[in-house]
Formats: sequence, C-alpha cells, structure tokens
Amino acid sequence: MANAVCSSMPHVLYLRSYATVCREWQPIFEEVNFNSIKVQTNELSKFDNILQGDDTRRKWLRRLHLRIKFSKYAKQLCRVPETERDQLENNLLFTHSICDLFEILAKWDTDQAGSLDLEIETFSPSDRKDLYGEAGLDRDGVNRFFDSDIALDFTKKLEMLGPHGFPEVDIVSSFRILRRNRRNIDPRALLHILLSLPRLTQVQFEPWHQPDQLSQEDLDRG
Repeated sequence: MANAVCSSMPHVLYLRSYATVCREWQPIFEEVNFNSIKVQTNELSKFDNILQGDDTRRKWLRRLHLRIKFSKYAKQLCRVPETERDQLENNLLFTHSICDLFEILAKWDTDQAGSLDLEIETFSPSDRKDLYGEAGLDRDGVNRFFDSDIALDFTKKLEMLGPHGFPEVDIVSSFRILRRNRRNIDPRALLHILLSLPRLTQVQFEPWHQPDQLSQEDLDRG
C-alpha cells in the first residue's frame, strides 16, 4: 500500500499546495514530496518555516526550483521592450529573491543536509511561449525578452551579505538555468551567484540564441 501511494505522488512539491497529513502517513508522503520542491519568491518564508530545524526534510530535499515572477504586462506589449522602470523593478526583485533564498540556505548545516541541485527561473505570467527566441522579433529585430539583461541591484540592501553580495551557500553542488528561463541574465550577475556557491561542482546554462551576432558574442564571452 505504501509503495502504491509513493508511486502515485507527484515528483515536485509546489509550496502553495503543501498540506499536512496524519503522523502515520507523514514520513511516506514527505520522503517523496520533499525530494523536489518548486517555490516562488512570495513563498520563501513558508519554505523556510516548513524546513526550519527539520534535518530529515532537508536531507530528503535534492532539487530546488526557484521561480522569480515578474509583473504582468498588457497583451499588446508582448513585442515591446521593457521600460527602464520595468527593468529596475525586475532587477530589484531578482536580487532580493536570490538574497532571500541564499539567506535561508546559508543557515543549513552541510552535515545535516544533502547536496542540493538549484535551478533559477525568471518569468512573467504574461509571457507568450510562442514568442520566445527568434519567433518574438519584430521587423526591426526588437524583442521584449532580448532587449535587456537582468542585472543585480543592491541599492536597497544596507550592507553586502557576503564577499560577492549574496550570502555564501555551501549545500548547493549543482546550479541550473534552463530554457524555461525567459529573460537574459547579465553575465556579471550570474558570476556573483556562482561565486557565492563555493562547493559548486556542476553548472548547466542554456541561454536562448541571441537575435544578432554582437549580442551572441557578448553572451559567449560572458
């Protein structure tokens, strides 16, 4: 019976759908559910509360997927580059999201938690999948997703939290940014993140092919 329950459980726990079960069944459900967690920025406090001080849950956790959700935009703006204000808001949200997550993970004892595979994704609920990549270019080669890079913005942080801006996190051994990430990330921002993961052994980076040769060369050099 227990095996049947485990085999039917989803492989990813969405924090917004997390629910407790009776103590008898709890270990069976949690060992499966806590293996892989998908969490949005506004759920980080809940994520911290659920795993805080629980070494067993931390050991079960192997894959963590942070989804950074940007604001919605009007349908007619799907091919229009983001405004400077949009970019500043996105940069600030991106920076604070990484800071908040790394502050949580930095508290975990590496001897009491397993190594972690971390994926970061940025998106807006208004993004259209059919306009990703070159399909989203207008006649002038303009694209909402390629026109700017997500950069770091520590202006509202009173002090640096680590030598590279973010708190250092020892438990992350693998880091991924896959094709489902819908914004370019500035190479310098990516470098700050990677340098804050001192025990990193694997990086998987899948950027979209850029719309022009110069942008592609900049990305390749970064």
